[in-house]
Amino acid sequence: MAKGGRSRLEGIIARHRLHCASATGASCDCRPSYQAQAYSPRDRRTIRKTFRSLADARAWRIDTKSALRAGTIRAPTRTTINDTAETWLAAAKAGVVRTRSGEPKPSALRAYEQVLRATVLPKLGHLRLSSVTRNTLQDLVDEMVGNGMSPSTVKNTVLPLRAIYSSGALARGDRRQPDAGTGAPRRQGPARAGRASGRSARAH
Repeated sequence: MAKGGRSRLEGIIARHRLHCASATGASCDCRPSYQAQAYSPRDRRTIRKTFRSLADARAWRIDTKSALRAGTIRAPTRTTINDTAETWLAAAKAGVVRTRSGEPKPSALRAYEQVLRATVLPKLGHLRLSSVTRNTLQDLVDEMVGNGMSPSTVKNTVLPLRAIYSSGALARGDRRQPDAGTGAPRRQGPARAGRASGRSARAH
């Protein structure tokens, strides 16, 4: 064990017990826990988790670094979907943000706000941004289709989320485009999934 309680594996720190002999420079006489760390360049934050065994800490760090590279996880944040939606709506009404087709029309914004408040925020608004994944959005789509909603209704529900993702509002602090691994439905869109699920439901 290196000086300072760090293990030989970079990114893992041994946490010794309060009265462990290692505090005086002697050999460890306790059963330490191990805190694994993985840095998220996109979030500019470090993700940490503590384990009872070095093997578990090591495995978690490898998996987490891989997931960060793939963009399938984010560093924890306290910002919620509700907070972000409110910020985006205010910015859109002020003409600050734009969608792919340009500045949102007032009628489109009213429709977006209605859908967000009626469907999206009651279901997802309490969730932290860091906990929302493509699967989260897909679950919402599947629930709507299972409740008999039409593919067009599903699409219209997802549109404001796509607009928010495209604007980068869900990637605060990220200088790059947010669709690269933010859980945004661009590459595997809930709207597209909703249409496919709708077709499947009609086929049965």
